[in-house]
Amino acid sequence: KHIFKLAVSRNRLRRCIKEIFRLSKEKIAKGYDIVAVPRAAATDLKYEALSAEFLALAKKAGITTDG
Repeated sequence: KHIFKLAVSRNRLRRCIKEIFRLSKEKIAKGYDIVAVPRAAATDLKYEALSAEFLALAKKAGITTDG
């Protein structure tokens, strides 16, 4: 079963997640491996919403350096 039917949307989401991590890696504590498994609904989100969600989840997991 394919979650993302179009490679374009799958790759856009992959690029966005990689860029969000690249720009916020100084906020993430060292020594953690992060695995992102997006849901199909994530393809509808804008970059800013994805970024906010990523940082909120990292804070909730307790892996941010500021909280």
